[in-house]
Amino acid sequence: MMNYISLFSGIGGFELGIQKSKYKDQLNCIGFSEVDENAIKIYRRHFPNHKWLGDVRKIKTDELPRFELLVGGFPCQSFSNSGNKQGFDDTRGTLFFEIARILKDKRPKYFLLENVQGLLWNKGGETMQTIIRVLAEMGYSIQYEILDSRFFGVPQKRERLFIKGCLGKGCEFKFPTIRRYSEPIKDLNSKHLKIRTDTSKGYKEAEVGDGVRISRLNQKNGGRGRVQSDSVGTLMCSCNWGVVTPDLEVRKLTPLEYERCQGFDDGWTEFGVDGERISDNQRYKCVGNAVTVPVIQHIFNDWDLR
Repeated sequence: MMNYISLFSGIGGFELGIQKSKYKDQLNCIGFSEVDENAIKIYRRHFPNHKWLGDVRKIKTDELPRFELLVGGFPCQSFSNSGNKQGFDDTRGTLFFEIARILKDKRPKYFLLENVQGLLWNKGGETMQTIIRVLAEMGYSIQYEILDSRFFGVPQKRERLFIKGCLGKGCEFKFPTIRRYSEPIKDLNSKHLKIRTDTSKGYKEAEVGDGVRISRLNQKNGGRGRVQSDSVGTLMCSCNWGVVTPDLEVRKLTPLEYERCQGFDDGWTEFGVDGERISDNQRYKCVGNAVTVPVIQHIFNDWDLR
């Protein structure tokens, strides 16, 4: 049995992905760290035996038992297009150094981190180079790759950067090969709905089942939508995507559809640990902040942990 620790755990996307992988009986979570109140309630409902470690900044490494793997999707707002791209100048960006602190003190053999792809070119690549240098100075071999969720069984275009690490040289590992989902969600014989967007025609034809970014469509003064064929685009913390119905209308995704687009089990975010109902707004937020479960599952299925 290999112990692991989960940081910035959200609603347990890493944990569910691991449970669905070949390591479901071989990896044991000894603790998780999360500060969002509703995410903690949802996480503890599904993983009641996992110890809550509180705020990552307050974790005392000398009180942690030994573990061999660290996983975490550290805050991405300071590196994303939707944020201000301040990188490490943003306090959320500096939380990476909390990961580095724990890695340095505990020296687990492996780690897996997740962030937005914008981390690669934040500040002309300087931020990523800092991360690589810090990890390398601690003796970790590093590999990173951008993986798109829509190639791993869910109808969501979500490109995320994954960083793998192994302590020492000669660590051999790979990222999973692309697996495109096989069941498109649109009707190929459907009629078209014209969505105003920034094209030469001034619109794009959306078909039944296509995703439409409603956060832009609903703006006043002629807001324009974005059309995503066969799927939706990256889910955010509020419901920013809708789908074209057979009546050629656009309705927003439900919390259940949000869960499915991220690969969670149906109803994953509906209730908290004590059975209290989680509001739709909080469900959207928690799922939008999560990692895509099948991506984590496939990474571990293709990873030889020894």
